[in-house]
Amino acid sequence: ERNAGSRFNGTVALENVDAGALLSNDKFGKASAFADFDALFRRNGGGIELTLDTLGISGFGFNGYDFSGIAAKGTYVDNAFRGSIVSTDPNFNFSYNGLFSFVPDFADESQYDFIAEVGNINLAAINVDRSNPVSQLTLVASANVKNTGDGYVNGKIDISNVVYKGPKGI
Repeated sequence: ERNAGSRFNGTVALENVDAGALLSNDKFGKASAFADFDALFRRNGGGIELTLDTLGISGFGFNGYDFSGIAAKGTYVDNAFRGSIVSTDPNFNFSYNGLFSFVPDFADESQYDFIAEVGNINLAAINVDRSNPVSQLTLVASANVKNTGDGYVNGKIDISNVVYKGPKGI
């Protein structure tokens, strides 16, 4: 492993960093977060191996809403994240556990194997649904799907316990 690449580990903390200015995108606001991590940048374009022991987001502005109370842990290897994400934000409350590939255009190696429980996403409060003063969603979703390599996706996706509350009620 000595010649595998460059390894970095430690703790990174951000406090009120203007993500919008860094990314030249006014949809993003200020970010406050910390992470305990171990990262290996493989040689010769071999990619990144990242282990997040702890990621805590105490504030993250996006689309005019300040998200908070988001935590994650897991690994990112070969364009796939395996781990858990939990949000206790009152308008963006959910938990996720599983595997999610970050592969463009559903390439051959894309795979999704997870369960997500959405306790409450207030689409009006987080400025996704600006046409309704009340727009809330809860659901449970699970997936175990993989690209078959010929442009098709094979597997099972289950979405249940869906409740949407709009301006006229449930």
